[in-house]
Formats: sequence, structure tokens, C-alpha cells
Amino acid sequence: MEGREVEGVSSLAGVARDRAARTWITWGLLWLLVSVTMGVALSLGLLRPLPALVPPLAYGRLLPRHADAAVFGALGSLLVGGALYAVPRLAGAFLASEGVAVAAAWIWNLGVVGLGDVASALGRGGGGVPAYPWPLLLLGAACLAAVAVDLVVTAARGRREELPVALVYLLSGAVAGPLVLALRAAVPLFLSGVNQIVGGNYGLQALWWLWLAPLSLGLAHYLLPRLTGEPLARAPALLGAWSLVAVGAWRGGTGLLFWPVQGWLQTLGVAFGVAVLLPVVTVSALVLGGVRKGRGGAPFHPEMAFLIGGTVCFLAGGVLSALGSLPWFQSLLGLTPFGSGQDHLLLLGGFLSFGLSFLYFSMPRVFGRVWAFPGLVRVHVWMSMVGIAAVVAGFLLAGLVQGEVLLAAVRSGASMGAGKGYGAVLLAVSPFRALTLVGGLLVAGAQVILGVNVLASVFSARAVTEGPQAALEEASVAVSPAPEPR
Repeated sequence: MEGREVEGVSSLAGVARDRAARTWITWGLLWLLVSVTMGVALSLGLLRPLPALVPPLAYGRLLPRHADAAVFGALGSLLVGGALYAVPRLAGAFLASEGVAVAAAWIWNLGVVGLGDVASALGRGGGGVPAYPWPLLLLGAACLAAVAVDLVVTAARGRREELPVALVYLLSGAVAGPLVLALRAAVPLFLSGVNQIVGGNYGLQALWWLWLAPLSLGLAHYLLPRLTGEPLARAPALLGAWSLVAVGAWRGGTGLLFWPVQGWLQTLGVAFGVAVLLPVVTVSALVLGGVRKGRGGAPFHPEMAFLIGGTVCFLAGGVLSALGSLPWFQSLLGLTPFGSGQDHLLLLGGFLSFGLSFLYFSMPRVFGRVWAFPGLVRVHVWMSMVGIAAVVAGFLLAGLVQGEVLLAAVRSGASMGAGKGYGAVLLAVSPFRALTLVGGLLVAGAQVILGVNVLASVFSARAVTEGPQAALEEASVAVSPAPEPR
């Protein structure tokens, strides 16, 4: 069984030790604001295409920039920051080198994500996601490798008879990240044509399922016992962790159906596309079961709200991902916005929600401040959740309608490739694109509210250790003396 310990903040010394986590989290928040703004611009462009007067803002260039800023800038930085906070606590040892992790944060966010965005804006990026030139990908792999070594050394210094499952998740994600990114950088150097597309697809899926998924689920396994006061069953938790590692490495074939590639690659994609249900269902049942038997009647906590919402989205995204790997499903919806709905459900609804859950948990602990505007916390949570639901629903419904219209055209022998036929498709999906735009505006507005609240809180004089117990409860945490790492 996983441990019950729930640590809090008893002095600002703990805040000083979390300089690396604080740096990565701050960058993650900045890129979150950038990525959601780009997302709104893309949704507006889908609803009413505008002439590309400024080439860097053209839809074709903005789309990969939005994806990279969201995956590597926002999600990557938030989740790495969470790992830098959680691993020392789980291992019972101080972080091996705060300075190395801080330097890696600046190089990653300025030298990799920042320069990569500039390269994509100027049309100098690579193909696919990430759309960065290969030298920047190698630099990014070096940054993640430095953080991975830092975390592994920290865990090795700890005194644990057995590794907590959360630590297994976090270390596996930390180690896999640089390896996958380095292999992704090698794809354009050694492969060409269709083989390059195959390698890029495997690299993309590996980034999601071997890097982002273990880090986000590791934070979920770290937070749940501390929010509910209930331990997690170790055996099913380990089953979810190791099955995720086994399946995630082979999911790259899921997007290769009907491509001119070997049949065994397509079969492998279908098999492992469905096999992802094992870790997804196991983890989701474990987390939701832990929530149910934990603090069922507890007051509103943003950490718990995002943890539950993220788990539900992760489960739904995993199920749709498994369905999307089936040939009959791909033949109907493979080239429609339905795929974007799946991606947003998993990344925005799942991984980002886990990251935001950790952010609310860590704010008083990492920054040493209570929330300046507690009332805005609930506003942010509900605007984010409603916005995410609207974005995902808009994409999924647009995909279903577009697939049905195209299928009806095929049955009737009509052409839908251009002219009035394709105009009918655009007209049919326009209400759902409007729904996606509304959802994007809600998500973007919610993150602006979060940014304002974080900024005001950081510069507030209300430190956690200085406020009364009522102020500590406003921070949505129960503060208790924190055991010093051994």
C-alpha cells in the first residue's frame, strides 16, 4: 500500500529549496498563456478564414507553433516542475542539484521552445510535432537528460525499502523524455519520405505516452493520498505504470492505417492502440476509486476538482484513442476534426488538468504564499472545465458531422473535394467550430485569471507561515509540520 503521509509547509526554508520547481512552473504558466492565445486564433481562423497578411500568423504556421508551445512549453514545463517537487519528497532526500535543474529550465524554455517557435514562425522548422530543427531537439534532449540525472541521483540518495508508485511513474517519464526527443531528432537525419512520416508518428506517440503520461500520472499518484488521506493499492498501481511503459513505446502505428506502409506496422498499430486500454482503465479506476473512498464529503478543493476532471478526460481520451486505432473507425473519421477532439481530450482535459491540480497543491508550498484572490480559484476551475468540454465537444461533433456528410456524398457519387460540395461540408460543421471558439475563449480567459491570481499571490505579503489558520485553509491545503528529507 502507498503511504499516507501528508506534508505541508512549516517554514520558508522549504520554499527556498524548491527554486528549480518554481522556475519550471513559472515558465509553464507563461507558455500556457501563449498556447491558449494561439489556440483561440486558430479557432477563429477555422470559423472565418482571414487573409494571411503576416506570414508568421498564417494558419499553416500558427498550428505547429500552438501545438509545440502547448506540449513542450506549457505541459512539459509544468510536469517537469512537478517532478522536481515530488521526487525529493518521495525519496526522502534533497534535490541533487537545484542549479542544474534551473539552468536546464532557462535553456529549455528560451533556447529550445522559444527559438523553436521563432524558427516555426519564419518557416524554418521541421515537419510534424515538434516542428523544431533537429539541433534544437538535441539541445532539448540534453536539457531533459540533465533533469533526469538530477532526479535519478536524488532518488538513489533516498532511503526507501521499496519505490513508491508515484516515483516509478515520475522517474520513468523523466528518463524516457530525453531518449524519445533524441530519437525524434534523428528521424529527419536518417529517414526520408514515408519512412520519415512513420518515424515521426512513433516519436510523437512516444512523447505523449512515455513522457507526458507518466509525469502527469505520477503527479496524480502523488497528490491523491495527500488529498484524501487514503493510501493507494500498490499492485494495481504498478500494473498501470508498467503496462503504460510497455504499450506506450509501440503506439506509433495507430496513425498509419491506409498509409502505403507494411501491413505488419498497421496491425501492430491496431493491436497496441487497443492495448492502451489496460493502463488507462487500471489507472482511472484506481484514482476514481481512491477519490470515492477518501474525502467524499470534503469542501471544494481545486486540486481535487482538476484531479477528478483530468482522470475522467484521460479515461475518455484513452477509450477514443483505442477506438481510433480500428480500421472501420479510421475509414469514417480518420481525416476529420474528430482526431483533434481526441488530442485535446487527452492533452488539454487530461494532462493539463493533472498539471493544474499540482499547481494548486504546490502554490503555497513552492511559492510560500496563499492565494491573493481565493474567489477567483473557483472561477478558474469552472471556466477551465466548461471551456475544455466545449472545445472537445466542438471538435468531436464537427468530426462526426463531417464524416457523415462525406460518407453520404460517397454513397451518392457526389464530389466533395472542391467547390459547392466542400462548401456544404464547411457549412455543416460551422456551428461546432463556433462552439470550439467559445470553449477556447473560456479556457484562455480562465488561464488569464489564473495568471493574474498567481502574480498577485507571489507579490503578496501574505506568506503561508505568517497567516492565521484561516488563511492557510484559504490556500486549499492543510498545513502541518513537514518532515525534513533524510
